Amino acid sequence: MSCARGRFNPGGLTRPVARLRFAQLWLAELFGLICHSGVSASSGHYVAYVKASEPGADTGAAADGTGSEWIRLDDSDVRYVSQRGIRTLLTTAAPNGSSVYLMFYRALGA
Repeated sequence: MSCARGRFNPGGLTRPVARLRFAQLWLAELFGLICHSGVSASSGHYVAYVKASEPGADTGAAADGTGSEWIRLDDSDVRYVSQRGIRTLLTTAAPNGSSVYLMFYRALGA
Protein backbone atom coordinates (compact mmCIF):
# COMPACT_ATOMS: atom_id res chain seq x y z
CA MET A 1 0.00 0.00 0.00
CA SER A 2 1.28 3.44 -0.65
CA CYS A 3 0.30 7.04 -0.65
CA ALA A 4 2.45 9.58 -2.46
CA ARG A 5 1.47 13.14 -3.27
CA GLY A 6 -2.14 12.45 -2.30
CA ARG A 7 -2.62 9.36 -4.50
CA PHE A 8 -3.37 5.99 -2.93
CA ASN A 9 -1.99 2.90 -4.63
CA PRO A 10 -2.97 -0.48 -3.13
CA GLY A 11 -0.65 -2.28 -5.57
CA GLY A 12 2.23 -2.95 -3.20
CA LEU A 13 3.69 -2.28 0.21
CA THR A 14 6.94 -0.95 -1.26
CA ARG A 15 7.24 1.65 -4.02
CA PRO A 16 9.42 4.47 -5.31
CA VAL A 17 8.65 7.91 -3.89
CA ALA A 18 10.02 11.22 -5.19
CA ARG A 19 12.29 13.13 -2.83
CA LEU A 20 11.28 16.71 -3.53
CA ARG A 21 14.43 18.32 -2.14
CA PHE A 22 16.89 16.50 -4.36
CA ALA A 23 14.53 15.30 -7.12
CA GLN A 24 15.70 11.71 -6.59
CA LEU A 25 13.70 8.53 -6.35
CA TRP A 26 13.98 6.29 -3.31
CA LEU A 27 12.08 3.25 -2.10
CA ALA A 28 9.76 3.51 0.90
CA GLU A 29 8.14 0.68 2.84
CA LEU A 30 4.96 0.81 4.90
CA PHE A 31 5.83 -0.37 8.42
CA GLY A 32 3.11 0.96 10.70
CA LEU A 33 -0.53 2.01 10.82
CA ILE A 34 -2.78 3.69 13.34
CA CYS A 35 -6.48 2.98 12.84
CA HIS A 36 -9.32 4.87 14.49
CA SER A 37 -12.95 4.05 15.08
CA GLY A 38 -15.28 6.63 16.55
CA VAL A 39 -17.04 9.91 15.88
CA SER A 40 -14.01 12.23 16.09
CA ALA A 41 -10.23 12.15 16.58
CA SER A 42 -10.67 13.16 20.22
CA SER A 43 -12.99 10.26 21.02
CA GLY A 44 -13.21 6.65 19.96
CA HIS A 45 -10.64 3.89 19.90
CA TYR A 46 -7.20 3.55 18.33
CA VAL A 47 -5.48 0.34 17.20
CA ALA A 48 -1.85 0.08 16.04
CA TYR A 49 -0.40 -2.29 13.45
CA VAL A 50 3.38 -2.66 13.11
CA LYS A 51 5.38 -4.75 10.71
CA ALA A 52 7.40 -7.51 12.36
CA SER A 53 11.08 -6.49 12.36
CA GLU A 54 12.20 -9.62 10.49
CA PRO A 55 9.69 -11.05 8.01
CA GLY A 56 9.12 -14.67 8.96
CA ALA A 57 10.96 -14.42 12.30
CA ASP A 58 8.97 -16.57 14.73
CA THR A 59 5.68 -15.33 13.27
CA GLY A 60 4.83 -18.04 10.76
CA ALA A 61 5.05 -15.56 7.87
CA ALA A 62 4.66 -16.92 4.37
CA ALA A 63 5.91 -15.39 1.12
CA ASP A 64 2.38 -15.40 -0.34
CA GLY A 65 1.12 -12.93 2.27
CA THR A 66 -0.85 -15.49 4.28
CA GLY A 67 1.61 -15.62 7.17
CA SER A 68 1.79 -13.28 10.15
CA GLU A 69 4.13 -10.49 9.13
CA TRP A 70 2.35 -7.78 11.13
CA ILE A 71 1.44 -7.33 14.79
CA ARG A 72 -1.90 -5.82 15.89
CA LEU A 73 -1.90 -3.96 19.20
CA ASP A 74 -5.38 -3.30 20.58
CA ASP A 75 -5.05 -2.43 24.27
CA SER A 76 -4.16 -5.74 25.96
CA ASP A 77 -5.09 -7.79 22.86
CA VAL A 78 -1.88 -8.39 20.87
CA ARG A 79 -1.94 -10.77 17.90
CA TYR A 80 -0.27 -11.48 14.58
CA VAL A 81 -1.88 -10.34 11.31
CA SER A 82 -1.05 -11.44 7.77
CA GLN A 83 0.07 -9.06 5.07
CA ARG A 84 -3.13 -10.02 3.26
CA GLY A 85 -5.06 -8.83 6.34
CA ILE A 86 -3.28 -5.47 6.16
CA ARG A 87 -4.10 -5.14 2.46
CA THR A 88 -7.76 -5.86 3.24
CA LEU A 89 -7.71 -3.30 6.05
CA LEU A 90 -6.39 -0.65 3.66
CA THR A 91 -8.63 -1.39 0.69
CA THR A 92 -12.08 -2.14 2.15
CA ALA A 93 -14.51 -0.13 4.24
CA ALA A 94 -14.77 -1.47 7.78
CA PRO A 95 -18.33 -2.13 9.03
CA ASN A 96 -17.52 -0.64 12.46
CA GLY A 97 -16.51 2.73 10.97
CA SER A 98 -12.81 2.10 11.54
CA SER A 99 -10.40 3.85 9.22
CA VAL A 100 -6.67 4.26 8.77
CA TYR A 101 -5.66 7.44 10.60
CA LEU A 102 -1.86 7.44 10.13
CA MET A 103 0.52 5.51 7.87
CA PHE A 104 4.24 5.22 8.72
CA TYR A 105 6.87 4.68 6.03
CA ARG A 106 10.62 4.12 6.18
CA ALA A 107 13.15 4.69 3.44
CA LEU A 108 14.85 1.61 2.02
CA GLY A 109 18.46 1.81 0.93
CA ALA A 110 18.69 5.57 1.46
